[in-house]
Amino acid sequence: MKDCGGSVAEERGGIDFACAMTFRGIEEAAASAPGRPWLPEAFTPGLVSVVIPTYNRAGLVVKAIESVNAQSWPSLEIVVVDDGSEDQTLDVLRSLPELGCGRILGMREQSNQGVSAARNHGTRSCTGEFIMYLDSDDTLVPDAI
Repeated sequence: MKDCGGSVAEERGGIDFACAMTFRGIEEAAASAPGRPWLPEAFTPGLVSVVIPTYNRAGLVVKAIESVNAQSWPSLEIVVVDDGSEDQTLDVLRSLPELGCGRILGMREQSNQGVSAARNHGTRSCTGEFIMYLDSDDTLVPDAI
């Protein structure tokens, strides 16, 4: 494990995996700066929130979600933000409960505002102690979290 600017990353083969930020170290700063809506008032200790922004990736987003579901970490929350997709992405996401996803799956919709806005929107919905960002065309290796 190594420190990467307030985040924690594990290096495997020269690649940093699972950069995450903890809220514990910045709770006091949040209390003194009340205009920070991305910090939850209460977080769940040990919970890792994975934010997956997506735009027109109907064929790929399920693989990203499945790679999070396959993690051995017992406490995960998945928040998928559809950034105004014009393909079948939203239909695919709505069908996921029928696919039997075993983790908490929150889905948020917004008009197309770009990946940064989608990540911010997802972050505001998180309740985990740690937040991890995963692009919808990427997958996690087993035990990345």
